Amino acid sequence: MIIDLLVNKMRFLRARSRHKTLRLKVARMPEFLSALNREIPYVILRWHDRVPLTESSCRQAEDDVDFLIDDSFQDRLVSIASRFRGPVKCDFYGVGAQRGFAYNRLPYYPPALASLVLRDRVFSAHHGFYVPDAKHHLLTFVYHLVYHKGTKSGIPMCAAAVAPSVASGPNAYLDEAQRIARAYDVALTLPRTLTGLYEYLVNAHWQMPLDLLIRWKVKDEWHQHLIQREWAGLSEWSQRLPDLVVFVIRGDAAEETVLDAILDAIRKEYLCLAAFALTEHQIDSLTRHARGGNWVEGKKNTPILPHSVAFCVPRPGTGRGTCRRDERVASLKQQIRQTINRQFRQAAKLRVVHSTDDALEAQYYLHLLYGDDRDSQCRRIESSLERPPVSISGLALAEQKITRQSGAAEDAKKSPPCPWSVAPHRNVA
Repeated sequence: MIIDLLVNKMRFLRARSRHKTLRLKVARMPEFLSALNREIPYVILRWHDRVPLTESSCRQAEDDVDFLIDDSFQDRLVSIASRFRGPVKCDFYGVGAQRGFAYNRLPYYPPALASLVLRDRVFSAHHGFYVPDAKHHLLTFVYHLVYHKGTKSGIPMCAAAVAPSVASGPNAYLDEAQRIARAYDVALTLPRTLTGLYEYLVNAHWQMPLDLLIRWKVKDEWHQHLIQREWAGLSEWSQRLPDLVVFVIRGDAAEETVLDAILDAIRKEYLCLAAFALTEHQIDSLTRHARGGNWVEGKKNTPILPHSVAFCVPRPGTGRGTCRRDERVASLKQQIRQTINRQFRQAAKLRVVHSTDDALEAQYYLHLLYGDDRDSQCRRIESSLERPPVSISGLALAEQKITRQSGAAEDAKKSPPCPWSVAPHRNVA
């Protein structure tokens, strides 16, 4: 038992150091799962009928079993698995991007959505383990096909790309997706293309955040197509406002003195055009659809939600052009984090601030914040750049300056943002 525990701890440390996903090998699956049932929030994500539950099937198992777990229970997981070491390969993905439970350093599912999967999980008495409820079983599986598998699934990108006989032919992934869909809604027929499945996710508000998609490590022509499709509606204003940076101040810096210190640090290198506290709708929109440092942090998966934003452009003569834009922003964020943690002597190191890396990302964030009112907000920003800079002090004044002037802006906060090329409306529940 002690040797098995040491072996699994080494596996975990190796996964952390290499930014890989933790894989543990177990035996006696019913007993292992029974122990998890008592102690750890988890679900087995898919292919439930293939999970080896007998001694002979465990010995012959070739496929891995994919788990989504609350990775704040990492120590208990390693300890439990050590009692059942064997041949069945089990991969463990966490809610966020904590090392050892991430997928190539990135969250396997958007953290805000992964937490819903665990929250709404159900116990399958037939299988003896926890599974996603019918709705999330379908959404997680379609997400897996669209983003994790892509063209490797054998699913065509669009119907026009293949002959009708091929598009309607058998495909194990599509057949399983349709089976899951019928369990959720007997009248539901899923599209048989990646484009159609992607649009299904968009309508369910389950698409991958765009700033996460562009960082996705395993990309093929399908992923590139999605990125270009999303970028298309952002390019005009990204060219007109090429220097715009959106800083997102997180909830771990919500105290007024900390906010002021962060804004003061930003103003040393940037002109702050506006800074304001977010509405509940805007917080939810950013949390669901922006990477934002994953919005969860630490071993306990503590949610750190966005609190405020600042729209900024570089000050003339502050080193502009001497380093890449993303390097300059990253350096400033690091300075802010060090200063805040040192000055306010926080018990834990806080990240406090997130930002966009380029003009296209800035436009994507404006889209999440304002939806259909993004154009008018961009015109206000562009107009403010044509006037002499005005010193702004405090969140309230900045909010009055940019946000409260327009009734349309207020309405935009209540109405949902929409994707650029899929549907005229995109609710963020």
